[in-house]
Amino acid sequence: MIADDEPLSLRRLELGLSHVPGVQLVGSACNAAGARDLIRSERPDLALLDISMPGSDGLELAAELVGEGATELIFVTAHSQFAVDAFAMAATDYLLKPLDFDRLGDAIERARERITARERSALLAEAIAEAESLRAMTATDVYERELWIQERHGRVRVPLHQVVWFEAERDYVRVHTSERSYLMRRALQDLADRLDSDHFLRLHRSALVNSDKISRLFRDIRGGMAVSLVTGVEVRVGRKYQKAVREHLRI
Repeated sequence: MIADDEPLSLRRLELGLSHVPGVQLVGSACNAAGARDLIRSERPDLALLDISMPGSDGLELAAELVGEGATELIFVTAHSQFAVDAFAMAATDYLLKPLDFDRLGDAIERARERITARERSALLAEAIAEAESLRAMTATDVYERELWIQERHGRVRVPLHQVVWFEAERDYVRVHTSERSYLMRRALQDLADRLDSDHFLRLHRSALVNSDKISRLFRDIRGGMAVSLVTGVEVRVGRKYQKAVREHLRI
């Protein structure tokens, strides 16, 4: 959109814009109030504003519009002394009358580049937000939260927070809870890969424990490391796992 209180200046702006490819004029105004209404209703990509207009001048209008959308501003004026103030408001350009059509084309191209950069930045921010959301969803969905264990009369649901520890038995895993144990046909390593490592800790190649169920860490009679679980069961810690256990338990 364009705004100028001089009809001849408006006409010259229209003529200049007609020579710039890809430009559509959505409206014109002869004062700041009309320009304000047009910008707020049409949300144009670019507004070309005179500085000296009835009512508020172009700079005052620009100050009012800060934060209201993404309209780029080019000032077209006969007054050179306001250029510093214009650029302080992040104006795209500052053109002096009489209007030079080549300068107008260059200014519009600069505005187009700024709009494109802003849109790319917005798309990048959106993509990053989506990626973070997906990562958060994946982080919670990739881990198993419960086990369905086949028994003689059907399947039993065992929430993982009830599991105290897992014990490998050849091609099976014995699942220990506070109440009872279950046997399931599954490799311990496959199970470990599907559990949240923030809560389940490998103690040796045959034992995977719920770290929330560890009540004590101690040295056994042979000087090796072991843990005591809330059920009273003691499980030794393999030498290759001891450093990871200390780091996990922050000891």
